[in-house]
Amino acid sequence: MKKNIMLFPEVSKPRRKSRKLMHVVDAGTDQICHCDENSMVIFKCKHCGYESDWMSVRTSAAFRGIPCPKCNLSERSLAK
Repeated sequence: MKKNIMLFPEVSKPRRKSRKLMHVVDAGTDQICHCDENSMVIFKCKHCGYESDWMSVRTSAAFRGIPCPKCNLSERSLAK
């Protein structure tokens, strides 16, 4: 018996490089909007040391972290 020849072998896509995330250094509540959804936080990147100003973000984003603008920008420019 002959083996079946695959016309289109499965090609796995290369994985995307992981983003460098900034995490919360200081957090507080928003005095202007007394809602539970947003928190006032300062983020800091452990890779490059970039520190953001106070910003209002959703609590889930604060727990997860946000992409570092410096680290991820330099990786995007190197990839081109």
